[in-house]
Parts: sequence; C-alpha cells; structure tokens
Amino acid sequence: MFESYNDVSRNFYNWCEILEELGGNGNYDDEIWELVRAHNHCPHLGNVRQAVILWNLESEIYALYPSAKVDFYINAIDSHLYINDNIISDMRDFRRITAQYEAENLAA
Repeated sequence: MFESYNDVSRNFYNWCEILEELGGNGNYDDEIWELVRAHNHCPHLGNVRQAVILWNLESEIYALYPSAKVDFYINAIDSHLYINDNIISDMRDFRRITAQYEAENLAA
C-alpha cells in the first residue's frame, strides 16, 4: 500500500512507519477507495490517503496512550501530525513524545 504517493507531506511515509510499528494492518487501499467513491467529484487523493493513515494512527495512539492529545492538519504537502502540541515528523519525534507515557506505564 505504501508505494509512491504524490502531493503528500514529506512525513507521510514516516507516519506510515509509525502506524505499522503500532500494529496498523498496513493495507488501507479499500478504506481509501471507499472514501473516494463516496464523492461526486474526485477528491484530492493525497489528502484522502493522509486522512486514512492519520485517522488510523490516531486510533492506535489513543489505544496505547489514552491521555495523549492527538491532532492533525491535512492540506496536501502542508499536512502535520501533533501529539501534545508537539509536531511528529518521524519515529524519533514519536518516541520522544511517547516516552513519558511509557515511563508512566512502567511506574504503574
């Protein structure tokens, strides 16, 4: 599924990597296609792809870290993912922000 997609954030593939690391199923083509088919006119495919990945990523993050504040903004190459108001560009950013939750889980 994560072949080459045009007009998406430069972080898109990093978000896909994070999603896979968290247990995402890796195949979102059907979900993307269902969203595209629901429109009368062809939507921006890059935005649809990013939306599906970010919705699924948000769900996985909340499942692991219920108190995390996840937010994202989608607009083609100007799309962003945030956890607790910190931008998440790659796995390093993700691990840095979620380390506090891991520490809390170990302490509990």
